[in-house]
Amino acid sequence: MLKKIAVATYYLNASKFYSDQLRNLFGQYATIENYCFFDRSIEKGIDADLIIIPSVTIFEAVKKYIKNNGEIIIANRTLSKRGFEKIKKLPEGTKAILVNVSAEMALETISLIYQLGAKHIELTPFHPGTKDIPDADIAITPGELKYVPDNISEIIDVGDRVLDISTIMDVAAKLDINHDIFKEKISKYFKEIVPISFGLEKILGKTNRLESQFNILIQILDEGIVGVN
Repeated sequence: MLKKIAVATYYLNASKFYSDQLRNLFGQYATIENYCFFDRSIEKGIDADLIIIPSVTIFEAVKKYIKNNGEIIIANRTLSKRGFEKIKKLPEGTKAILVNVSAEMALETISLIYQLGAKHIELTPFHPGTKDIPDADIAITPGELKYVPDNISEIIDVGDRVLDISTIMDVAAKLDINHDIFKEKISKYFKEIVPISFGLEKILGKTNRLESQFNILIQILDEGIVGVN
């Protein structure tokens, strides 16, 4: 019998986006359903083996709708390589606004961009309801173009934040998926994103032998792993 994965978010488009991602990777191993507060679908209750939520801030709100003892995974999110390349191409010292649906999500995305290494630009958060429109010509947004103010002359859409490889591996482990069967999908997905852990990316990219050894470690250890040169 297939296990059930639930994706619970505040907004409908986010719920559908992450559900589609998980369905593409795990569709043959589990059924995936999406729930959100916006369309009140979450009010029917969540009955699933795994519940994926986008951040810790939504945890308490989601928890009361869980019907069983399903495990909650707080997703780590990152950017696609295609989206991040657009940011890397900006000139040193570029000032831009980061447009997202809420103040919290705008700050999360800014932190992510800096964490991924794009420290050559200066970002200011912007969201619906911001009183003072920042003096900037460029807006960067993860798919939230409708919230970009009219005075902005250039818009860079980096696309929705995607699930990081660490979250994908967590889900695979919880579903007890054989690594050898799943390896091709993981490798393809890994090449399309900018992993939050650059150390992990370097280790996995060295040789097939190291890749196999490291994958074994991932499967048998519950602790975090830090690679040091």
